[in-house]
Amino acid sequence: MSTWSYSLMPDEQKRELCLELLEEFGATGIQETTKGELRHRCTLPIGAHTDRNSITASVNYRKLVFRCYVCNNRGGLLWWIATNRGENTEQSEKWLSKESGVSEVLDLPMLLKLIEALARPKNTEVQPMPTYDERILDSWRRWRIFHPYLTLPISEGGRECPEVNLARYKVGYCDEDVHWRYHQRIIIPLHWNGALVGWQARKLLEDDPEPAKYRNTPQFPRDRTVYGDLGERDIVLVESPLSVLRHAHHLPMVATFGSAVSDMQIPLLHRYRRVTLWYDNDKSGWEGVYSLIARLKNYVDLRIVDSPWDADPADMTEAEAAELVEGAIPYMLWSKPMTLTHYERAA
Repeated sequence: MSTWSYSLMPDEQKRELCLELLEEFGATGIQETTKGELRHRCTLPIGAHTDRNSITASVNYRKLVFRCYVCNNRGGLLWWIATNRGENTEQSEKWLSKESGVSEVLDLPMLLKLIEALARPKNTEVQPMPTYDERILDSWRRWRIFHPYLTLPISEGGRECPEVNLARYKVGYCDEDVHWRYHQRIIIPLHWNGALVGWQARKLLEDDPEPAKYRNTPQFPRDRTVYGDLGERDIVLVESPLSVLRHAHHLPMVATFGSAVSDMQIPLLHRYRRVTLWYDNDKSGWEGVYSLIARLKNYVDLRIVDSPWDADPADMTEAEAAELVEGAIPYMLWSKPMTLTHYERAA
């Protein structure tokens, strides 16, 4: 892997790159400061902005970061590009390297090195954490009730998530979206250290024009955060935020956004006395359990939920989930099940 860092690029080249991007996004009246900031009117097409006519935003071309002081949204260069274009960062990487006018500012090898360094930075050059204004969530929480998909009994097609959990995690629903990015999707915000750092939009309809089950905000920081309340000494670690929303009122559940856990997430788990793993009963879930056993066994009291069912925690009642967690076994006694029992709840 290349050790090239975007800090090695001359400031003048980074300045020209940012100026070209500002032109692409329609920014006018740009003011430059001695600190490397290019100040301009905010162009981000997201909520919580009360002043579109004043110069409130800036791109620092030395650090390649963006911030608006009115809508309080901020992040790195690829995040800024993706947010302006209403896409994910992978699409922005492709656009930046092949389709945009900025490729004329830098030669292609230099531009590709820059994109690689911004998307997959070295440990010494940590990617900025995206941060959003809390008011963005307001338009998705206008309903007096939560979406029936979340609250109805499982026997009626719902997920039986208690309203106390949905309110606690500020879950919403997008019933209107002119860009069709999140239209008719459940909005699951992610907060970290008291700040809104992104959200997942969960698909509900089969005819949704976006095929992905989850649509995340650009540079969604799943690899350096977890979902749930971190205040407990013991936690039950699961894959899905939906399991947290189903059981957080009676179990200290925390989710890792899937079975793959990054090296940046592991230190977050070392703080606990006991970690009880409850991953899905499938190949990726079992591989995730084996990986976490190797990386956590020397640091915490590690237990495994030995479930015979093919269901995940979100499909179970409080009593069923509590019983399985109570019966969790020490990690050295666990092995993946040879067969699974089809899970059917009594109506």
